[in-house]
Amino acid sequence: VVFAELLQRLINSRIKALLGEMMGINTCKFEGHILVCGWNGRGPYLIREIISSGQQAALIAKERPADLNSEIFFVQGNPSERESLLKGGITKAQGAIILGDPDFGEDDSHSILTALAIEDAAPDVYTVMELHNPENERYAHYAHVDDILYSDSLIAGITSMCTHNEGISAFIRDMLSTADDGHSFAAVNVDAKYEGKTIDELFAALKRKDVLPIGIIAPDKPGAPVSEWVSQVNPDGKIRVTLPMKAVCIVKDSYTENK
Repeated sequence: VVFAELLQRLINSRIKALLGEMMGINTCKFEGHILVCGWNGRGPYLIREIISSGQQAALIAKERPADLNSEIFFVQGNPSERESLLKGGITKAQGAIILGDPDFGEDDSHSILTALAIEDAAPDVYTVMELHNPENERYAHYAHVDDILYSDSLIAGITSMCTHNEGISAFIRDMLSTADDGHSFAAVNVDAKYEGKTIDELFAALKRKDVLPIGIIAPDKPGAPVSEWVSQVNPDGKIRVTLPMKAVCIVKDSYTENK
C-alpha cells in the first residue's frame, strides 16, 4: 500500500510538472542556453538552427506555438517583463535573441523594451535584436544590445544577390545554416599569442586549423562594444594584429573554436 501511494505521488508530481511546462508556468532550469524572446515566422527556423548547434533553448511568447519542438522550454508571458525573463532562466543564459513579435505590436518599441528588461535583469547576457526600422538602432544601443540584425533588409539583399548571380543561392543556404552538414560563418577570438603579428601570419595559422579566414572585426576606439566594432573583408595582410580582434572564417559546421 505504501509503495502504491508513493508511486501515485510520483506520477502525479510528474504529470503536474509536464502540464506546467506545456502551459508555460514553470521556471527554466537550463544553464548556458539561448533564450528566445518573442515569436514570428522566422522563429521555427531559428529554433532549428539552435537545436542543430547542440544548444538548449527556451522561448517566451504570448502563446505556445503549435509546432514548437518538445526540446524547447516554453514560458507563456511577455518577454519585456522581468518575471517572464526570470522564468526563462535569463540570469543563467548564454545569450538572448529578441524577435519582432506581432502579438506585441508591429513596430520595434516592444523589442527595445525587452532589451531594457534583459539589461536590468542580466546585464552580462549577450543580446541579439531583430529590428525593422534602422532609425531605432540608437535606442537599441541605449539598451546595450550587443548585435542588431535587420531581417527585412537582409532578406532583400540576399534575394537581389541571387537574381544577379545564378546558382549562388545554394552556397548562401549552406553558409547561413548549421542544420546541415556543410559550412557556416564563425567569428573566432584572436589569441593573445598573435598580438603584433601580421594578418597574413594570423590567417596562415588559422588555415592550418582547416578554417578559411575571410576578414576581421575589431574596435576602432578603445572600449567600444562588440556591436560597434568595424569589419574588414580581405584586409591588408601587412596590418598588425591589435587585440581585441575576431577573425571571421568559413568553417565546417562541426568546427569548435578550441580545436
